[in-house]
Amino acid sequence: MAVASTGSLGRTPTRSRPHRAHRTLRSSPWHALESVLVLVGGYAIVAAALLFVWTRGCDAVTAFVTAHAATAGHFNDRIAGVLSVLPIVRLAPLSLFSALTIGSIAAGVLLVAALLPGRHGPLRHWIAANALVLAVTGLWAFFTGAVAYDGASFMELVERTSVLLILAIPLFSTAVTMVLPFSLFERFVMIVLLCAAEIALGLVRIAAFSVILDRAGVIAEPNLYLFFGPLIDVSYLIGAYAIAAWLLARRTARDREAWAWR
Repeated sequence: MAVASTGSLGRTPTRSRPHRAHRTLRSSPWHALESVLVLVGGYAIVAAALLFVWTRGCDAVTAFVTAHAATAGHFNDRIAGVLSVLPIVRLAPLSLFSALTIGSIAAGVLLVAALLPGRHGPLRHWIAANALVLAVTGLWAFFTGAVAYDGASFMELVERTSVLLILAIPLFSTAVTMVLPFSLFERFVMIVLLCAAEIALGLVRIAAFSVILDRAGVIAEPNLYLFFGPLIDVSYLIGAYAIAAWLLARRTARDREAWAWR
């Protein structure tokens, strides 16, 4: 339906077709079948990636950590039919004095971050949250003598969370692109890219966490998992949805007709 602008003061009326985003939504039976194919094919891609890429990557990470950190060997973990070989980091015992010192310093950083003048931007909130967790961890270790997991249990927690997020990628990608104007090829490409990125991040994370725990000790576990662990990867999946929405906006932009004066 066209809309006309009545001219005045010598202006010539122009016509514009309203932009209707729902014209690009896909709801036919074929598109529903296509989504099922994307979901099934996506899990086939993920299964192949876990079996042939993730397992070999874990072997390489274990060899790297063994060469650069103090380890007590390795252990095997099987989740969703995927066998992963992970390093066992040898964690030094945490003394009560170290726990109290670290907790006190973190509490001081938290207090300074709260009292400093100026805008409370995301970086300050992130530093304050890290300091809070570290302070609570240090004080908890001082009063109880224990902090979190041992080396093997922590690596198992990080690895299993990463694998579960990888397994969620086909479902997430299918749901996001179900009614968006992407081709079948583009939808599979999104799954492949997300899966590759998550596998790379997961392997790098296991290697980095192992080296950091070898240097910093068990007290760093809560901060590593909460602020740098696999759970933060949810933000990357949300970012992928944002990119998909941006691509959709670019595709539908050509349907818009702007008003102009002549």
